[in-house]
Amino acid sequence: MDERAAYAAECIDFAVKGPRVDDENLPAIAEGPETQPMPREELSLRVLEVEKTGTGITTRVAEESLPHVDSLREIPIDSPAREIPESPAHLEIKERIATLLERSPVGGERSVKVTKDDIYLYQTGMTAIYKTHKYILSTHTPPQKSALFGFAFYATLRVFSDFGPGYKLYPFGTADDLTSLTQFLESEKEAGRHVQAIWAEFPTNPSLTVPSLPRLREIANTYNALLIIDDTVGSFANIDLLGSNGVDILVTSLTKSFSGYADVMGGSAVLNPLGSRYQELKTLYTANYTLDYSPLDASVLASNSRDYLVRSHTLNTNTQSLVSYFQTHAQSPSSPIKTVQHPTTNPEFKANYDLVKRPTTEEFAAGYGLNNKSTSNGA
Repeated sequence: MDERAAYAAECIDFAVKGPRVDDENLPAIAEGPETQPMPREELSLRVLEVEKTGTGITTRVAEESLPHVDSLREIPIDSPAREIPESPAHLEIKERIATLLERSPVGGERSVKVTKDDIYLYQTGMTAIYKTHKYILSTHTPPQKSALFGFAFYATLRVFSDFGPGYKLYPFGTADDLTSLTQFLESEKEAGRHVQAIWAEFPTNPSLTVPSLPRLREIANTYNALLIIDDTVGSFANIDLLGSNGVDILVTSLTKSFSGYADVMGGSAVLNPLGSRYQELKTLYTANYTLDYSPLDASVLASNSRDYLVRSHTLNTNTQSLVSYFQTHAQSPSSPIKTVQHPTTNPEFKANYDLVKRPTTEEFAAGYGLNNKSTSNGA
């Protein structure tokens, strides 16, 4: 079965298994008729093809396809998928990301740099997380749990809950949680199990906690777990999470400040070429990855992102002004504002952030501006 047909089969599997109700990290789901799984016999799988389109129907792709709807036809389930060729827009996006990741690196120029071939594009940031999670699940039989350090965007928790054997959440992202994470990894090791990956956001969404990258890297090395960080909130312009002591995989929603105009979605996963498991991950992605990101959406994203650094400067400046304003009000006993959650208002989190904050250059001064959610959930 082709990979696209496999996606549809996964949808059927998801529909018939019903909601997961045993996830200790998520609110309990009240059981009732609407939560019962669909009978498998009521679902069937058909593969349809329409001229002029690829896979992953965004509104832009759907609009472009509408004039060709008469060409819609059913094809055998084992038909080879029509490949989406890499367009100039895809290439522009990947080269821009590679340039941004190597712009003003912490610690100076690196011996091995990120290239376009280390960057994988997806329809959304959540797709990048889902696909990466699925790739890694396939490397262990049976699949192994992950750990999530610090709270994350709700859809990320749902991916870990609904696909695979579950995960362990350390919601506060503090030093105490690092101790608890180490204890969990040790207990899994003693039980003969292996935690496949430690995931984190930097900073987290929505609480804006900032984990210690050196400590997470040390723990991941000790227990042979991948370290995967979502840097969407901090963004390429401000923080550098790569290098020999950085993450193994960097996942990002390109829908936010990279696009900046709230009219297109996108996501990326980047392999760290200086990571100790780079070759292993390169083989894994090569075996599993298919370019599904529409050239139509890629063209818009490429155009939008050309002024990314200029907009990031504005984002940094405006964010700091807002933080200062609300901080002033929080100091008043009569104010309804009690605390302001931001990396600069917590000494521990600011220190963790500053370790990976990019050095200032004539081109750009990195700051603490944080991406906001610019489109619908799942971006």
